[in-house]
Amino acid sequence: MIAFVGAAAVAGTGAFFSDTETSTGNTFTAGAIDLLIDNTSYGFDWNDPTVDDPTGEWGQNENNSWQLSDLTDQLFFNFDDLKPGDYGEDTISIHVNDNDAWACMALNLTGTPENGLSEPEEDVDQTAGENEGELQNHLSFIFWNDDGDNVLEEGEEVIEELSGLPGSIFTGGWLAIADSANAQPLPGGTTQYIGKGWCFGEMTPAPVAQDGQNDVPPSAPGRVGFTCDGSGSYNEAQTDGIEVDVAFHAEQSRNNDQFLCENLPPLEGGQGGDGDREVVGAENLVAYVAPSQCDITATSSIQSAIGQATSGQTVCVPDGVYNEFTVDKPLTIAGLTNPALGSAKVVPSGPSVEQLALVTSSDVTITGLHFDGTGVALDGNQAAGIQISPIASDIDNVDIVFNVIENIIVDGSNTTASNKGIQWFTETNSGFSLTNSNISHNIIDEIAAAPNKGGYGIQTVGDMDNVTISYNTISNTSGTWGSGIALDAKNLVDTSGVSVDHNQIMTGVHNGTSRFAIQVEANVDGGGIVVNTNNIESLLYGGSSGTPSPDILNAEDNWWGTATPTLGTDVFVAPITNTVDFDPAEASAYPTS
Repeated sequence: MIAFVGAAAVAGTGAFFSDTETSTGNTFTAGAIDLLIDNTSYGFDWNDPTVDDPTGEWGQNENNSWQLSDLTDQLFFNFDDLKPGDYGEDTISIHVNDNDAWACMALNLTGTPENGLSEPEEDVDQTAGENEGELQNHLSFIFWNDDGDNVLEEGEEVIEELSGLPGSIFTGGWLAIADSANAQPLPGGTTQYIGKGWCFGEMTPAPVAQDGQNDVPPSAPGRVGFTCDGSGSYNEAQTDGIEVDVAFHAEQSRNNDQFLCENLPPLEGGQGGDGDREVVGAENLVAYVAPSQCDITATSSIQSAIGQATSGQTVCVPDGVYNEFTVDKPLTIAGLTNPALGSAKVVPSGPSVEQLALVTSSDVTITGLHFDGTGVALDGNQAAGIQISPIASDIDNVDIVFNVIENIIVDGSNTTASNKGIQWFTETNSGFSLTNSNISHNIIDEIAAAPNKGGYGIQTVGDMDNVTISYNTISNTSGTWGSGIALDAKNLVDTSGVSVDHNQIMTGVHNGTSRFAIQVEANVDGGGIVVNTNNIESLLYGGSSGTPSPDILNAEDNWWGTATPTLGTDVFVAPITNTVDFDPAEASAYPTS
């Protein structure tokens, strides 16, 4: 009887209420940002190379028009047989699918073909080189934010950075259609319109009345919103041409609220899109924007113009040839032409010159100039293209940006010169420092030191705080020792917030263990420095004599010419107590500066 009751109790405890719910097929799916472009072009049919028998009719140019798509081989500009007074208009529409996004555009002048000399052209044009055409000097452009009707109307904003002559506006720099500095992101699924007009001659904006419509193309040549005056003589431009690359970039805005278009690597000839990386040589200077206002304009002497200027003014330097100068007060010294396309050139007046530009003051900018020592062997001890050097106090807020510096060489009999492209220099134990300064977007080439001396693209000697050395392209530096970039020291150097980033130093700087792409000297505080996102072949932490820094040098995320750099082959430490963190390394080259 007891056994029976026990069995019943066991059976009863297994009879609970129960239920099971199952959710199957849970997934995460990434969204997308797909940038699509279309273009509608209007003009005269005599400029369209696909029209066999042009009559001068105004209408849509199918050759340069297409529906919304990814860009492959489409051309925004493909015009033939231009004559003074010809003009055209077209409108780009930019569509970001699905997700809100920042958007940027860039145009880069890649060629100015001469295409030979016709007889009337030869009478006025003395240049006949492959890329010495003059059409770039007479073909005007205007861009604006359009409402979609292909007409510049009252109240529509002109994009000043893209309005003017090709040489000064199509420089490869990225301009914001929408970024964190100037607008809300483009909403996913919406369309942004950019209107653009061109004129062979003098263009004048003439906005027409706003009609409130966004789907009506220009019905007649007169309704485009600008005028084109082709009167005058343009024979020097006969048969000439221009070639332009156009690119767009979109990037998610969510979780990316600090995005700026100006931080993108500038568009260079041959650079791929969609994240492709290709190292391009130093022949292409990055985007340069000339000053919009000049307080003083140099004529024959930059030094004389500096003497006339007062603190805070801008000294503009037109194309021409000038001698060395010293900036001893707060000024901006700026060329009026991209130094890769024009030539505000600074040359040494003789071999006794030690620097082509010497900065002894705070609050100085030197930009848009071409420093060239060709044909003059310098005999100074610290020969440099540009030197920043204090006299009696710290130097603050100096920008050396967008310059070309080349052929800084020494006299064959000079055995003491250690040459530099750009140098921050203080004497031993001076106690002076360089702060809040920027050495960026410079092209430095052919820096040659004396035998048994060092040659450097950029060298710093002294304390630094909040200094950026970035987007410089450095090649062909020579000497028994030296570097593309050297953070050097005569005594113990304090550093904080020093960034060496996005520089291109891949040729002519690595020769055994005596020359390096980048060097951080033993006496320099490595804890205040980061060396990231550069294209370099080698790096030395230490060298010569001095007190080894106790800090690990941060050299992560560089491209070393290999995806797997190694200690002793690509990365060197001296003394051996120094440590460099170069992991992770980049798997491919960054876009060049």
